[in-house]
Amino acid sequence: MYKEQLFANEVMLMPYYIAALNIEHAYLELTSQYEPFEGLCFVDTLGLAEDSQLPMFSEANTERVENERKAQITVILGTAPLLNTTR
Repeated sequence: MYKEQLFANEVMLMPYYIAALNIEHAYLELTSQYEPFEGLCFVDTLGLAEDSQLPMFSEANTERVENERKAQITVILGTAPLLNTTR
């Protein structure tokens, strides 16, 4: 499931790398082995409906986006946890 059925999208560079680290660390914690996460796409989720990636993106990223477009997806929506601001 980790390699074939899990996708994530991010349009900003720093959150992209943080997402990769978080997903890979969670996998490491569950399985006790490191495996790079290949389902993370540097793409605007709303832009996935367009037919082409901008040429500034790597071929590997473009391939991941194409794989995500072809996949049958169940969407899970969530928000970041709220910070506790009480003192």
